[in-house]
Amino acid sequence: MRECASGREGCDSGGTATVPVALETLRLALACNEEIATGTGRGPSVCLVLYFGVWSGNAMIDRVDEDRIAAAIAEVEKKTSGEIVVVIGRSASGYHLVPIVWAAIVTLALPMLILAIFTPSARRLYEIELVVFGVLAFVLSFGRYRFQLVPGWIKRSRAHEAAREQFLARRISYTRSRTGVLLYVALAERYAELVPDAGIAELISDSVWKPVIERLSAKAREGRIADGVIAAVEECGTILAEKFPPSADNPDELPNKVVLL
Repeated sequence: MRECASGREGCDSGGTATVPVALETLRLALACNEEIATGTGRGPSVCLVLYFGVWSGNAMIDRVDEDRIAAAIAEVEKKTSGEIVVVIGRSASGYHLVPIVWAAIVTLALPMLILAIFTPSARRLYEIELVVFGVLAFVLSFGRYRFQLVPGWIKRSRAHEAAREQFLARRISYTRSRTGVLLYVALAERYAELVPDAGIAELISDSVWKPVIERLSAKAREGRIADGVIAAVEECGTILAEKFPPSADNPDELPNKVVLL
């Protein structure tokens, strides 16, 4: 089961995503794929990576930082009809198969080394392989080693997929004028991505957003994740205010609370 922010719709008191949220995410994903294929409907055409940055460190933000980011979002949204959603996850994936794959690779190569040194019986060779596989799979399953063994392109690809999932799960494409923006951060992958909805993408070029993530990444490299996110939110607000000024009623269509995964 997926983790989500405790107290949000679709979550129990412990912060665990309930079945309706999972079903809704699946429904939206299927609808998105179908609508993109046909070119009709509300399928968010911006379910595509725009920008990302990488950095070192993966410390999760605390409650004070959560409140600071939520306050920054609320303040920014007073000046624009755009809606900003921030999602921060410890990791985009558990990569639980990675230790097994590496253990299997080493185990398959092991007989060549053993047979070059001595010639054990088939039974003894099998026992050695079994022990080596089990020990490696266990040791490499610890998070510290597991994430280091994942190639960077795989981590970036999985984090991008997670950003797409969150774009759908947070219903960002369901704002009145398609003016939602997702700021997604995956700490273990050292990855950040900004995903604007179609209404914004039509009026604001991609090049405008790139510096936002670059500056967020710069602060994250200094260990200032919350400060980087707040600065990114404020920059997004400034950019959105130019093209999307606040409407007469200016409803708050999406929650300001930071989603922690």
